[in-house]
Amino acid sequence: MKRLILSAAALTLAAAPAVAEELKLETGQWENTINMTMEMNMGGQPMSMPMGPQVNSRCVTEEDATFNPDNITDEGCSVNDYTEEGRTISFNIQCSRDGMDLDGDMEVTLGPDGKSTTGTMELTGVSPQVGEVKINADISGKHTGACT
Repeated sequence: MKRLILSAAALTLAAAPAVAEELKLETGQWENTINMTMEMNMGGQPMSMPMGPQVNSRCVTEEDATFNPDNITDEGCSVNDYTEEGRTISFNIQCSRDGMDLDGDMEVTLGPDGKSTTGTMELTGVSPQVGEVKINADISGKHTGACT
């Protein structure tokens, strides 16, 4: 019996990876696209305002290639409740900008080759100008070559 337990333990350890795979973006130029919709209530009238697509380009160096919220979120935002499952990271995000505080969730998946990302973001908050605001966004990114 003792031999059977030791054999099972040895097989389990052999099957487990020695080190978890670190998720990394491909270094180089990236094109990121965000399609966002902002819902608000102006003077008692609900409004939905599409804002996108917004496209930007960014050079990803070895220094910022690690796939984590610190390299994805903007300045003025903090991250809580970070989880990683497979090639997907999920987290709560809180941002404060231009007098508006936003809170919500973000989920981003890294493609199998490290050259693409897809994700979603849902934020709610209060704007001094319009009151309650809800922002939903679909996010995608793709590696486009060497940094320019």
